[in-house]
Amino acid sequence: FLPLLSEPSSAWQGLRGTLLEQVEQRYLRADNDRSRHFYICGIGALVTELRDVLRQAGYERRAVNYEKW
Repeated sequence: FLPLLSEPSSAWQGLRGTLLEQVEQRYLRADNDRSRHFYICGIGALVTELRDVLRQAGYERRAVNYEKW
């Protein structure tokens, strides 16, 4: 579990930014292992946006599962 704040105070020591930015940094730019599996769930366009970004980066279709509420 890694908490992520998009608008943290200056005292925040954890991850900063958006979920999309973190996924792109951790699983697309800094990692070439495309055997990982993802389960994305939530509301709104971010669910399908994350799905599409991961699939376009080379993750197999069956490795990127998603559910929109």
